Amino acid sequence: CPVKGDPTPNITWFHGEQPVANVTGLMYHILAAGQILQVANLSGGSHWDFSCLAQNEAGMLVQKASLVIQDYWWSVDRLATCSASCGNRGVQQPRLRCLLNNTEVDPTHCAGKVRPAAQPIACNRRDCPSR
Repeated sequence: CPVKGDPTPNITWFHGEQPVANVTGLMYHILAAGQILQVANLSGGSHWDFSCLAQNEAGMLVQKASLVIQDYWWSVDRLATCSASCGNRGVQQPRLRCLLNNTEVDPTHCAGKVRPAAQPIACNRRDCPSR
């Protein structure tokens, strides 16, 4: 809540129309003399509307902000090309991709996420033609 004033304004944070103190299950901290709202437990894919109300004897000011949570996750994807054309020795390795909103992004974004098991799959099991 980037406000200044003399005397120093009192700052109240809201989620939607209600003060954050009244929002069930919301874990938060108010820092920097009320100017920063730190929220700890928002879930991925959620849309949150926050606002702060600053008041002093000179008047009041409302600042609004919308917050959209975007979450990265690992996806087991297409199989790589078979490592052998025949002979019952080939394997295909599933490809692991880091996604944000179903778009592949740099894998470093998924560094803290649990990787799904990606087991190799046998392929080209037929015998090789004799020469």
